[in-house]
Order: sequence, then structure tokens, then C-alpha cells
Amino acid sequence: NKHKTRDGTCIRDFIHVSDLALIHVKTLETLNKKKKSFLINCGYGKGTSVLEIANLFKTHINKLTKINFLKARKGEIPISYSNIDRMRKIFKWKAKYNNIHLILKNVLKWEKKLILKNTKI
Repeated sequence: NKHKTRDGTCIRDFIHVSDLALIHVKTLETLNKKKKSFLINCGYGKGTSVLEIANLFKTHINKLTKINFLKARKGEIPISYSNIDRMRKIFKWKAKYNNIHLILKNVLKWEKKLILKNTKI
């Protein structure tokens, strides 16, 4: 928590796995159609801090949870989020799940399913 960011934690461009999958499908369709490769950034074009994610997670699970701060990894970049202008232009793309609360809700729902599936009674 010693990065030069608004709360000292890294800022990242968290993206819902379904939106990422849709971008991959659109990319493959475009590659097949144009027969030409290209580079694009995938994301929402905005950053959320790791501490914000941790605090939202605590809210969503509705349990007292302690957040432990570890030493920064060597060479870790404090802020990293995508410039998605090219992606929007090529695909006319709009995110379906660009809401961090919805992303966390879906992650927790997925994890609960996995836990129940893997729990032997």
C-alpha cells in the first residue's frame, strides 16, 4: 500500500470474463473476415484500485475480513489500464458488464457454485 496512487494500492483495469470472451470472439470474426492481424487493448479504459476491490468484496460477502498489505513486487507498475479507443472503433463495441459491483457479484456467484459442486455430503 505504498504506491503513488490515490489509496496506495495498484490500479488495474478489471474486466468481466464475459466481456473479455466477447471481445475475443469479435477479434476472431474480424481476423477471419479481413485476413489481417492487428493489436488492440481489452478492458474498460478505467482503473479501480486493488483496495477498492477488496473493500467492495468485503461488502458483498457481508463478513468481517481483514485486509493484509504485502510488500510491492519488484518492478510492479502502480497504474495500468487500457486505452480502448481502437477496440471501440474496430468493433463498435460496448461493454455489457462494465460495473464493478456486477463483476464482483458474478464472481461470488460463480465461486459459490464451484464450492457447492465440489463439496461432498
